[in-house]
Amino acid sequence: MGFIKKLITSSVLLAGSAVVASSIYARKYEENNKQATEEFDSKKEAVQALGFNFKEPTKMLENLQRKSYRVFNDKTVCEVRYEEEDGLGVTLRVSNVLRPEELNNDPNLYNEVESVEIDGVEVSLLGEEGAVEDILFIKDDISYALISEVAMSSEAAQEIVKSI
Repeated sequence: MGFIKKLITSSVLLAGSAVVASSIYARKYEENNKQATEEFDSKKEAVQALGFNFKEPTKMLENLQRKSYRVFNDKTVCEVRYEEEDGLGVTLRVSNVLRPEELNNDPNLYNEVESVEIDGVEVSLLGEEGAVEDILFIKDDISYALISEVAMSSEAAQEIVKSI
């Protein structure tokens, strides 16, 4: 069973309007930054362009294909896109300059923010109705924002963070 299907069956889905709103913010973010990116086929190339290394999650994303690495021209943000064949997926944004909430589509979109500590790292889980869509944290001086197009449980989100 694919990642997205697992999330759908094991998570509470957000109301349709919240999913649409999240998609609108994601499109706005991409539109604003589309002109200012360079795409790479490998993490090694992206890291060379960025000048800093970062970790990628290994849990829950193993069934997704890594589609692209995009580095923003100011060399402070890298965006990694993971997708299933149907196009649904997860976007990871990392930075050594910006705060995690600056990497997020719109942290004010969500009614619920759960703060948890995982292996000594403060993590914000953002979502609605007990489901998580965005995960924000700083680890080893690198900011991480993981934005999922399908809601997941808090437990699933925490497993992703543990795998980084």
